[in-house]
Amino acid sequence: MLAHSTFKVTRWDESPSPVGASACPWSKTSIEFALSGQLEGTAWVEYLMHYHHFNPQAPLESHAHYVGLIRFEGTLEGKQGAFTLCDQGTFFQGSAESKFEILKDSGTGELQGIRGAGQYHSTPKASRLTLDYNL
Repeated sequence: MLAHSTFKVTRWDESPSPVGASACPWSKTSIEFALSGQLEGTAWVEYLMHYHHFNPQAPLESHAHYVGLIRFEGTLEGKQGAFTLCDQGTFFQGSAESKFEILKDSGTGELQGIRGAGQYHSTPKASRLTLDYNL
């Protein structure tokens, strides 16, 4: 089944690499998202981000790859529960593109046994997520 949602960032906390500035810095980033649509609730994310180019004066011009785990809690087409996603993506010139998969045995409540994968695309104007799942 396919589920579609929009989301917005409600918290962003990025800590630079402990080694300091370098030609290719990295960071640990904690983000919280609010989702609405067929997937409705809150998602908490822990990312490691590797910057190929970072511009502190214009962050939207930066270029990075990231990996992380996303924990979602809420409802999926009316079914209450939670699950965890493994996420990998790229940020380039203000746009984030990501692919993710649901981790096996991570579903709880009415979402226990959920399997699937999906993607999201986020720009400063809109953020959309698609999840292809089986329950």
